[in-house]
Amino acid sequence: MKRGHKWAMGVGLLLSFCSGPKGAEASPTSEWIAAGDRHFVNRYDEQRVWKAIANYRQALKKDPKDYIALWKTARAYGWLANDRKSKAETRKVAERGLSYAHRAVRQNPKGVEGQFYAALCVGYVGRSIPMIMALFKGIEKKVLTFFRTARRIDPKFEGGGADRALGVYYHTVPWPKRDRSKALQHLNRALGFGPNNPWNHYYLAEVLLAEDRKKLARKFLLRCIGLREGQAGKAVLKRVQPRCRT
Repeated sequence: MKRGHKWAMGVGLLLSFCSGPKGAEASPTSEWIAAGDRHFVNRYDEQRVWKAIANYRQALKKDPKDYIALWKTARAYGWLANDRKSKAETRKVAERGLSYAHRAVRQNPKGVEGQFYAALCVGYVGRSIPMIMALFKGIEKKVLTFFRTARRIDPKFEGGGADRALGVYYHTVPWPKRDRSKALQHLNRALGFGPNNPWNHYYLAEVLLAEDRKKLARKFLLRCIGLREGQAGKAVLKRVQPRCRT
């Protein structure tokens, strides 16, 4: 089974195509955000993610302090950072997302979204640079702080996303910090918050396979494969389910 989407949790010219707001009843900011959301729901198509970013950034031109536009922009860059072809691209995209996440956290420190996507983007930055540099920059501490803060604010967010990320961390971090018992504890907690989140099943299976508990791992892989669009989003299923079949 391939390992992907680790915590460690393309950039260029912003594409000029974006669907502008229609109608005059709602505020310009909310219309641009809604336009971005219509693209992001189809995020399995990378071009739609860039369109979403373009719309969110238009919202921020109207109001640079709009919390929702800030964290959604960070989320979109975080999604892109997972699939870059090089570490240099990953770092560039993740750092762009992190800049928006930091702004979101400053705007609303008690918002779970800003904390969560800040952690995600920091993790991708850490994954893209040498370990010594990551240690020097304090990447690990930043990731854990953001995810733990997100968990305190709302442990149910993203189907137990913070616990899931912490579980992946304890599974993938090098020895002697690796602790698969803690990984399973966090991932089972995440599953309780998000029983239909395919990532929870996938990562539980991954840890169990590492523990040579193949029968139980297979159960979670089959559950992941069995999820349907009514239970989990199409974009997420398209990313996760193929990994469960390998």
